[in-house]
Amino acid sequence: MDLNSSDIWYWSDSTIVISWLQMSPNNLKTFVANRVSNIQNITDVQRWRHVLSKDNPADIISRGLSVNELKNSRLWWSGPTWLSLSTEQWPVSNCEHELPVPEAKSVNFLSTKADYTIFERYSNLRRLQRIVAYSLRFIDNCRTKNNRHGDLTLEELKSSLVCLIKLAQRQIFGKEINSLKNKQDVRNSKLKSLDPFLDENGILRVGGRLKNANIDFSQKHPIILPQHQLTNLIIKQKHLECLPAGVQTLLGIIRQEFWPINAKNTIKKMFVIHSD
Repeated sequence: MDLNSSDIWYWSDSTIVISWLQMSPNNLKTFVANRVSNIQNITDVQRWRHVLSKDNPADIISRGLSVNELKNSRLWWSGPTWLSLSTEQWPVSNCEHELPVPEAKSVNFLSTKADYTIFERYSNLRRLQRIVAYSLRFIDNCRTKNNRHGDLTLEELKSSLVCLIKLAQRQIFGKEINSLKNKQDVRNSKLKSLDPFLDENGILRVGGRLKNANIDFSQKHPIILPQHQLTNLIIKQKHLECLPAGVQTLLGIIRQEFWPINAKNTIKKMFVIHSD
């Protein structure tokens, strides 16, 4: 059977999902953004409509009913009565633009003045991450009734890297970050060509370079890394993880997640490695 994609409509009884699909993934949490981006790439978002739960055939199963009730259910076999009418006669989808805030922990530095010397004290990214992660755990334990102890979790290590990246970006790109927070452009910045934006964690990312590409959000919008000691540590760690990669291979691996400024020259200066 040949189906014309223009005749396909998509339905959800979740107003939240409909709202997400109408938004730019840039404004969503990474987990949701990746999935919304995939849906937007393979469907026409203008053809997503809201259906009330009482008109949703899938919903009657979740409410529970007998085999006989299911067998005799017109909604299950044929859908809501209005579905057979012309699209002009379908109920109007009237979803307010809403985005609930998922449970997330915001991490803030207690000091009003950032201590950038921390980057010069360590030559190993993993050690630096652990030091910061244990510090953040201590702060959290003091602020709340939590009493976490033992080995660090992967989530704690990720949070520590986020804090370090924000600190490094603030040190080098503080003016750009303030401009973006105030809805101002960065036309006089060397980052202008990257169309930078701040994600939900306040991290600078590359903007519209690959916005229509069918890839994960983090690959579409890699984190911008300044010419900085933290960037050197990240590159060094990636190099150790993918030995014996050459310059181009290493650069490709790094750019799946990060966008270091002047990356190729930085890599060549840091390592004596062959060209691919």
